Amino acid sequence: MFPLLTTRKGRTILFRYPTIFLLACAITARAQKLNETILYGFTNSMDGNYPVGGVIHGQDDSLYGTTSYGGTNGFGTLFKINRDGNGYRVLRHFDSATGSGPNGLAQATNGLLYGATTSGGSNSVGAIFSINTNGTSYKQLHAFSTSDGAYPAYGLFCASNGVIYGTASQGGISNAGTAFRMNLDGSGFQVLHQYTNSPDGASPASIMQAADGVLYGGAVSGGISNAGIVFRLTTNGNSYSILRLFTNSPDGANPEANFVQGKDGMLYGTTVFGGATYIYGGTLFKMNTNGGSYAVLHSFPSIAGDGINADALTITADGTIYGVAANSGASSSGMVFRLDTNGNYTVAFGFGTSPPDGRNPVAALTDGGDGALYGTADHGGTADLGIVYRLAPPLQLSAQISSSAGTNTSVFSWPAWASGYGVRTSATLSNTTWTAINAPVRSGSTLFTTNKSTALKAFFRLQTPP
Repeated sequence: MFPLLTTRKGRTILFRYPTIFLLACAITARAQKLNETILYGFTNSMDGNYPVGGVIHGQDDSLYGTTSYGGTNGFGTLFKINRDGNGYRVLRHFDSATGSGPNGLAQATNGLLYGATTSGGSNSVGAIFSINTNGTSYKQLHAFSTSDGAYPAYGLFCASNGVIYGTASQGGISNAGTAFRMNLDGSGFQVLHQYTNSPDGASPASIMQAADGVLYGGAVSGGISNAGIVFRLTTNGNSYSILRLFTNSPDGANPEANFVQGKDGMLYGTTVFGGATYIYGGTLFKMNTNGGSYAVLHSFPSIAGDGINADALTITADGTIYGVAANSGASSSGMVFRLDTNGNYTVAFGFGTSPPDGRNPVAALTDGGDGALYGTADHGGTADLGIVYRLAPPLQLSAQISSSAGTNTSVFSWPAWASGYGVRTSATLSNTTWTAINAPVRSGSTLFTTNKSTALKAFFRLQTPP
């Protein structure tokens, strides 16, 4: 029996036949430091700049996102890009008349993309729009009018009832913002809550729907200490309650990012400021959906290479939580942190010196379902106008090998994000010609390919096409 040998691109692994055993990777990918690939750097002239809204994983396996500025009109763009970084295409150049400065996107069950613009529109204080994934049929579904909200700074989401929900940072009866709902066709717009600053908060941020069907979110400011709050809101707007009034230290201040619900049913969130160690650092916290059991899991900065100004979170299929911190890190350009299912906090990635790397990541990462995470940094890149990037564990090739009736069968697997790679084989290391084996097939986040041989030994390597 021989140990599993793993490889990064360009390295070769050797399997000896005949052997009957099952090989299993002993390295937990989620516990590893992540490697970055820059998929796209923005240049402003036609493609846009400052992609503060991140990207979403579309139903067609493509990535979709927005830039807040740039494009032909200077008011931002909506773009599409393949997960390997190819095929970048601008689907929409925004204008002041129908909405400018778009933020994050959401894709509804009807396949359309939905978003909000922070300004512009018929009343110049923001709008809600829909658009096809090919860039056609752009519609301004709602133009804010100050009384029902103004300057929506955060993304929308489609709830389980098929209704769009979101927040506006200003407007309403106290000019402290609103929470709203709207049908997919733009009808039925309804203000669910108008914020009054104290005690119910001001400038509501992103909202999410938990497993109980209720909406949860934070208000960036307001409350008793003007440090923000956590709120609970029913989908019909009939019940609004305050779950947490932040006090700055040690619990944090200004929750300006989204929450996620862990597999334990707890809500996880961040504050951009406050905490026990540094007033401008921020915190990572958890709490029950009833507001109880509040606990600070991490105060920034607490460890070497740690970030400050903690921001948006995402949770992967295995329950691991990832988040971004806009500043600090090893090169003071921001970082990505990880909270595993046991509650262990680690730095997963630190952005390097810019350019060409990105800096100032504020948008939530997106789980691509292929073993990688995708995101944007709103600065950095060769033009210092932002990047789209991918984070993934080191590339590894795993194998199962069995022998029966003189035929050795090998099943190789590697992460699906490396779709441009294939397994090649040779009888000797000195051979200059390596032969490709069967084309891989995808199953979830993994690619598989099979090879059958009567050879007593063979070399295999994972490589991109020559």
